[in-house]
Amino acid sequence: MAVLGDLHGLLGRAEWIEHMGGNNYDLLIVAPVLQDRRLLSRQEVESLRLKKVGTRRLVLARLNVGQIFGDDGPPLSSTGQGGMNWLEAPRADGSRPARYWHPVWRQWIGARFAALIDLGFDGVMLEGVEAFSFFETSRP
Repeated sequence: MAVLGDLHGLLGRAEWIEHMGGNNYDLLIVAPVLQDRRLLSRQEVESLRLKKVGTRRLVLARLNVGQIFGDDGPPLSSTGQGGMNWLEAPRADGSRPARYWHPVWRQWIGARFAALIDLGFDGVMLEGVEAFSFFETSRP
C-alpha cells in the first residue's frame, strides 16, 4: 500500500502518473487534485489501476471532510451572500477548519464525493472526520 501526496510537487503530472504505474503496490491512496489544481481524469485513474506486472490494483481517493488546504474547497461563487462563513480562520499550517454542518460545505463534499466515484476511483478514504473535536475545544 502507498499513501501519496507530497510526490505531486516533485514530479509533473505525466511523470507522476507514470511513476505510480511503475510499481506493484496492491493499493494506492491518492490526493485526487494534483499540483496544477485539476482533478485526475478518468483515464489517469484507470492508468493508476494497473500494476507494473499488469494486474489490477485498488485506487482510492482522499477526501478531507473537515478542513481545506490552500484554495481547495467550494469556489467562492458558490458561497452566496454569506461569503465564506462556513470556514474558520487559517491555522499555522495553512489549513482552515470547515463548519461541516453548513449547507454550502455539505453540498460541496457530496458533489466532490460523487465526482470522485464518477472518475473511476474504487472508493474514497475520508479524512478529517475528527473535525468535531476542533469545535468542542474552541467552543466549550
